[in-house]
Amino acid sequence: MQKNRSTDPKIAHPTNPDLLRIPTAREHCLIKGISPSLIEGLSETTAHELLGQSIIYNPFVSVGERIAESIMAVMEEIGIPIEPAESIDTPAPKLATRTRSYGVG
Repeated sequence: MQKNRSTDPKIAHPTNPDLLRIPTAREHCLIKGISPSLIEGLSETTAHELLGQSIIYNPFVSVGERIAESIMAVMEEIGIPIEPAESIDTPAPKLATRTRSYGVG
């Protein structure tokens, strides 16, 4: 039995409106602003499962920035000194490449 995936977003065929497809895992990464290197070596199903549990990064960064601004404004208002923090704009470490062993060889 095959699932229709009726709730998943679909991409329309450029010339045939009757044809739809689900995005590839790579397209799913790009839609969410995630590096495709995160899913290298994973099956399409596993990659989609991983990406389905992820967030869209940029809006969450913006939310964090607004929260920090609000906290700093309150601190300033009540007279708590604000000291400069270390920069967190350093690149994240590259994730280790996942390898699989199937007990063969």
